[in-house]
Amino acid sequence: MKIGVFDSSWSNMGNAFFEMGLLGFLKKYFTKHEYFSLDDPAPPRTPRHDRLQQNVFQIAIRQDVDLYIFTGPILKRLVLPEYDYCSLIQKIKGMGKDYAIVSASASEMTQEQIVKVSAFLNANPPICFATRDKETYDRFKPLVPFCHNGICCAFLIPFIAGVAAVKNERPYFISSFYKRPEPYFATIEGEAITVDNLCLSSRKPILPIRLAYSRHLERFRRDYPSSLGTHDIVRVHQGFNPYMTWYNYGMPNSFVSYNPLSYLAVYKGCDFVVSDRVHACAAALAYRHPARLLDDNDRIGIFARMGIKRSANGVMMPMSEDLYSEEVGAFAGYLSNFFR
Repeated sequence: MKIGVFDSSWSNMGNAFFEMGLLGFLKKYFTKHEYFSLDDPAPPRTPRHDRLQQNVFQIAIRQDVDLYIFTGPILKRLVLPEYDYCSLIQKIKGMGKDYAIVSASASEMTQEQIVKVSAFLNANPPICFATRDKETYDRFKPLVPFCHNGICCAFLIPFIAGVAAVKNERPYFISSFYKRPEPYFATIEGEAITVDNLCLSSRKPILPIRLAYSRHLERFRRDYPSSLGTHDIVRVHQGFNPYMTWYNYGMPNSFVSYNPLSYLAVYKGCDFVVSDRVHACAAALAYRHPARLLDDNDRIGIFARMGIKRSANGVMMPMSEDLYSEEVGAFAGYLSNFFR
């Protein structure tokens, strides 16, 4: 069987972590099949509301596979007209092909949207439907009987081949922020830097406007250090515009790339991560590094689902090898019902 996973990593590298992680995992556990990375069904730069839409050559549905797999926060796209994933799935069904939804999230969905999506899934059932957090599972299970309490596939990135860890001259930690300016970092005198004892204080935007605009002014600050004590600070931009070089490289040790494997190499070689990005922290934890998540939203349920506890200051430690193997094995056991 030819199996394809829709890939939207070029718009947000965090998406690559769970999409490529799933591909690597399937190749490891289910070796009888062929696997393919498919184009994003709705690339973010595709015009959707004007006459230019007719000029788009969309290849995702034209890529010939037997099974199409959707991953991540795609459930809301089933009810948003600008994506129209319902029509896409109906086209897949109309071709006599199957689809699956794995590592699904109901983040930021209303109950009305949950009901609509559930009705569609029951009328057009995927061969499997697995969530990535307990909240999503609890919301869908009463309405979609075949719903499975799965995991976030970002934790499967150790199955991705070809990731050579970065070996820097000095140890480094990663800072990655997109909802707020990077905080001020400080250390406790006489103590080695760890994810626990790193002192943080909020940095206010230069202007009291949306960060999407004010972030472009951050390059004028001169108080972003390149290192702290024994560690270098590497600033990872997971979602970036390649033309905004003044933003991408406005701070010391900034990292951007078109290659998801390069991002994973940076995460694999770090000591720890400080971020407001869920999947930046997930990447660190998957590679057995601590993470400190400075955000609270309904997407953080992916950590609790894996048995990872979060302290009052946001610190999370990697799960034990035994628990990790147990969760991965259970996930493989579920999928073995469909990917024999």
